[in-house]
Amino acid sequence: MFPQTELFPIDVDGLQTSSAIAHLLTVNKLMKNTLLRALNRITELCPVMNESHGGFGSFVDYVATFTEMTCLHLQGDERFFVRPNAQGKKLVDFLGTACNPNVERLQSKLKNVREKAKEWGKAPTCYRHEDILSILCFSSELVEVMRKQLDCIQNGEIGTEIDDEILRDMIQENIRWMSGTSDIAVLLPFILSHHDSSSCPNWPTISPEGWAELPRIVDVYADLWKIAPFHPITKKSQTLI
Repeated sequence: MFPQTELFPIDVDGLQTSSAIAHLLTVNKLMKNTLLRALNRITELCPVMNESHGGFGSFVDYVATFTEMTCLHLQGDERFFVRPNAQGKKLVDFLGTACNPNVERLQSKLKNVREKAKEWGKAPTCYRHEDILSILCFSSELVEVMRKQLDCIQNGEIGTEIDDEILRDMIQENIRWMSGTSDIAVLLPFILSHHDSSSCPNWPTISPEGWAELPRIVDVYADLWKIAPFHPITKKSQTLI
């Protein structure tokens, strides 16, 4: 059995605090945990999947979606830590390279997983769960990159270098970038279906208009979210389809 990846602990007070650093740390952990839950879901389900399983097509699409969302997160983090802010400062300059490691190798490995998933979609009989476990062995490297980055946020000197208001603006701008760069019909349901709302009910923040539109958004790729650990609307846990 492939080991399940441990999630990052969440301090829910970080969402409500006046400290932009605490808010950044909490939101970043929450987003990383959605990716780790997807990774755990893949390793949990891959041994029982085969070409005759009714959910096989959705599963290989789910694997591809995990790689795309992880690449998006890595790109968003790189952008956040490297781009100059309104003060003309780059976070990487005083937090060090650990906050923004060279992730090209990780993205290359994620793309390999995505290409393999596409192959399985075209030729289901070629699927072997051993293959997916072997190509996911880089997950420990991914988690270590995430952990070092979070340590930089928590223990670095952001508070002495960056004004609190500017840091909050940076966070919101990065969220807007991520929303504008991805398909909202994938991004929002992915986050909701991989977040344990019982542990942190106030995230993600969605407007009343957004909640009204959510059923339509979820329906675009409805079969995909049947694979996820939580239903994106009811928030209830889901078992294998």
